[in-house]
Amino acid sequence: MNRKKPVIYISVGIAALAVLISVVILKTGWNSRIETPNADLVQSIEMELKSYDAGISVASTENQSEIEAIMTELAKARKASLTWYSAANDAPQVQEYLAVRVHADRASATYYLYYAGDKYRIYAPYIGIYRIDQNAGWMIHQQFVALQPTTLPAN
Repeated sequence: MNRKKPVIYISVGIAALAVLISVVILKTGWNSRIETPNADLVQSIEMELKSYDAGISVASTENQSEIEAIMTELAKARKASLTWYSAANDAPQVQEYLAVRVHADRASATYYLYYAGDKYRIYAPYIGIYRIDQNAGWMIHQQFVALQPTTLPAN
């Protein structure tokens, strides 16, 4: 009889830990997908590449197939951390990024794609930081290049 008590305590402890972990995952949205507007509702996308050595380049599109390609790649992003406060600024604290400004029917959103620690990340201001696979990040950059960006003169 005495041996059953530790087994019961351990079982209850493991069950409580499993419930706690489940609640944390559900409440924080950890590993959840990024929320983006439906591509059908997007009217235009403006992309701005900020580089410490090349300045700023800008491109935009209203072409629905280009918009759909960009939105499809953005939608692959998943939450990178359990904390929302890591995205508590208007822009990421990195020197180089590609800002993707999405203009939809009822709302607009800006996402920042950057490369840090050998990984692509998407920074959604005041929402969170998302991870995106290498191929999807590369495809978004290729879409930007295909739009034939214009480099702005330095101020």
